[in-house]
Amino acid sequence: MKKKKIEKKKSKYTQNKTKKKMKSIFLVTACSKNNVIGQDGAIPWSLPDELKHFRKLTTMGETKNSIVMGRRTFDSLDRKVLPQRFNIVITKDKIKYTQKDENLIFVSTLEEVFEEHEKRNLHHMFVIGGNDIYKLFLEKNLIEKIYFTHVKQTIEGGKLTYFPKGDFWLNFSIESVDQSHTEDYDIIVYKKMTNKQNKSCELQYNNLVQTVLNKEDLSSFGNSMKFDLQEGFPLLTGKRMYFKGIVEELLWFLSGKTDSKILKEKGVNIWEKNSTREYLDSVGLKKNKEYDLGPVYGHNFRHYGAEYENCDTDYNGKGVDQIQYVLNMIRTNPSSRRIIINLWNPCQINEVALPPCHVLYHFKVDETKKTLSCILYQRSGDVALGVPFNIASASLLTHIIAFLTDLKVGVLTHFIGDAHIYKEHREGMTQQLDRYLYPFPKLEIRKRNQMKVEEFCFQDFNLQGYVSNTTLAFPLIV
Repeated sequence: MKKKKIEKKKSKYTQNKTKKKMKSIFLVTACSKNNVIGQDGAIPWSLPDELKHFRKLTTMGETKNSIVMGRRTFDSLDRKVLPQRFNIVITKDKIKYTQKDENLIFVSTLEEVFEEHEKRNLHHMFVIGGNDIYKLFLEKNLIEKIYFTHVKQTIEGGKLTYFPKGDFWLNFSIESVDQSHTEDYDIIVYKKMTNKQNKSCELQYNNLVQTVLNKEDLSSFGNSMKFDLQEGFPLLTGKRMYFKGIVEELLWFLSGKTDSKILKEKGVNIWEKNSTREYLDSVGLKKNKEYDLGPVYGHNFRHYGAEYENCDTDYNGKGVDQIQYVLNMIRTNPSSRRIIINLWNPCQINEVALPPCHVLYHFKVDETKKTLSCILYQRSGDVALGVPFNIASASLLTHIIAFLTDLKVGVLTHFIGDAHIYKEHREGMTQQLDRYLYPFPKLEIRKRNQMKVEEFCFQDFNLQGYVSNTTLAFPLIV
């Protein structure tokens, strides 16, 4: 018994020693939009440039690297040894194979992988598949970077192999994105986060979903989430998010407009059901013409308190411009605790097609770090449809305000009063909980010398490295 314990300790020591000697352990994969990495034992796409990238990556450095793969991956290569690299194949039946090449070895255990790499004095180690091998290295937290080719195809039919699913993504964030092959694929590099787990990840949203699903009335009062915007832009990945709709809606708000036809003409129909003649009549707005939503978000952002006539009225100079107020406060009195936007006007609640759900934004400047953080208070949150939009929209607003005041983004804290799931959404929400989660993308604002919020357009916002599951359809409950 004692002898076995000693051998086990020695084994761990050998592995740790090997890890210290090798430069880095990287994972390399190409993955479709629906998370497929293989079809019928083969690569399901032909991308010559991506293969050149793979070869260049795995042969980098002055000394030879090792590539680690499973037996089925080796079979998919027609059992050909990849040149200029030392090929390590993990298989339970290594005795069935004979090495006929000095750059090939068959092993059975992870420890043997490290031993073979060490004794040949190899440089980097690249893990190239398949599913079980990826999972082995990821679950043991051995991977330092993931070189992820996001192939813009959906693969269906035949025997499919998928990239493993797991919480390991919580340890990674985006380092860089190559969008130069936009028609076929993007290359995203994920890096392991140093000495911490990504606490501001999408798992918070999934926990909220589960909390609400556990309630008998599908409603939970008093919830919060926190997102570090420097770690990524919190656009959910459990389902495909409508980024254009999020951007165009916020820019519509910031323009001060209340005519939803403006959005419709841009192909964004998210306010369509709340602006029909039938709906407006049902909420007592018979005097409003179709598409006139009353003094909703845009009116209160830019003309708070101004008497509302209709969506065609010129409100220039009327009411309180809360956006300009916030910008002025940040520039002239950044330590203030009064940098607040209030969208709840009780005097006009009966004049709107839909009372505001996200009602208060509170901004805070960290003058030492030169960052801008935001607290969003939302009185009512439709967890399936509204909350994902609101998370991204508040984050986008923080990015825009920070951009205009020469600050970096900080943290978004999202408080939700009544978080609820409609019974029509329960099945879809349960399905979403079982899906892959990826690190959040990055958001880059293109500089065009914008000085006002009105000067931004959709094309100014470059979303980098957005990998997600497919769209989930939820009916809008009005």
